[in-house]
Amino acid sequence: MALIWSCLQYLPSAVAVSVENSRGYVRGPWWCSIGRINGVDYLVKLAAHAIEVNPETCFVVVGDGCEREKVVNLAKRLGVFERNFFFLPPLPKAQIPDVLSAADVATSLFVDLRELWANSANKFFDALAAGRPVAINYRGWQAELLLESSAGIVLDANDVRGAAGQLLGFLDAKARLRAAGLAARRLAETRFSRDKLAAELEALFMMVLDCSC
Repeated sequence: MALIWSCLQYLPSAVAVSVENSRGYVRGPWWCSIGRINGVDYLVKLAAHAIEVNPETCFVVVGDGCEREKVVNLAKRLGVFERNFFFLPPLPKAQIPDVLSAADVATSLFVDLRELWANSANKFFDALAAGRPVAINYRGWQAELLLESSAGIVLDANDVRGAAGQLLGFLDAKARLRAAGLAARRLAETRFSRDKLAAELEALFMMVLDCSC
């Protein structure tokens, strides 16, 4: 079973285990705010295509928002709700590591707007810190970073069937998946470490002070 997660807040171990036990094979989560720009319906459509090929690949959304009912209705209409697409309520951010520990892949998704390519969504960095491969559906600096580092994959926002095939292929390539997780963790440590960024910010402030003297 594979688990794909999507959420803004995290899933406790007990819940993760219950999902795994119910399906046998879990691949990834989505922890998010379920709003208009988040495009969570894309994940539902991925699940609908994936279930035709591998029904044990599960997609889990943790969170809430104004689009939740719409997303649930779409999942029911496409026949994936609580089959390979699951919704869990918002949970404390401190429990996010438990969610990601159960995931094979984490996702960061947005509707197809060029203006959103420059986003810095927390879920992207949370996934890297957890050493989980990341799948996104937009271009921009994060896409370039994932492709350069091999820490994840970039899905086509306009070809969901093709994206589902790409994602399933990625999940089945165990060695590549494992290497992507290690690459994700390296990025977190070498590019986005809080201590490293704080030191860089301090150096910038000192340079500005020196120039103003």
